[in-house]
Amino acid sequence: MVCKKTGLMTMLILLAGSALASEPGNLLTGPEMASCQKKETSNGKGFADYVSCMQEQEQKTSVMVEGAYKKLLSITQSDEWLLPNVDYSDVTSPIVTENKNNLTEDQRLWIKHKSLFCGVSSSQTSSSAPMHAIYLLQCKVNLNKNRLKEFDAVFKQLQ
Repeated sequence: MVCKKTGLMTMLILLAGSALASEPGNLLTGPEMASCQKKETSNGKGFADYVSCMQEQEQKTSVMVEGAYKKLLSITQSDEWLLPNVDYSDVTSPIVTENKNNLTEDQRLWIKHKSLFCGVSSSQTSSSAPMHAIYLLQCKVNLNKNRLKEFDAVFKQLQ
């Protein structure tokens, strides 16, 4: 059990380092937060609209990540991507299945990481405090944006 916890902590620290290295500044703040706060004050409907706006921002970036993931999944199984690989002969080559399985597992773990890491990152604020939801959502938005940068770096390999 200790090995699993140590391994998980190591993974979280490494992933956190890469997230923070690619996006300087506070993980719990961002332009979405400022934009949604302006909407809250301009329409006069209150804090619930602030949370709703942040939920929309998180959903929007999550959809973008899912689309980029599906695109990458398709690309990494294509002739265009695999022709330089000497282990690849056609779509029945083991490397095609390996790429699909590896990327699928990576995405599954990343989604889990995002949830756990943002939970920890926002835990300085009580989960019953109104701003906790905002911080949690902004963290997820920021990690989604970082994930999109990771995918873009892979897409650029084809250019």
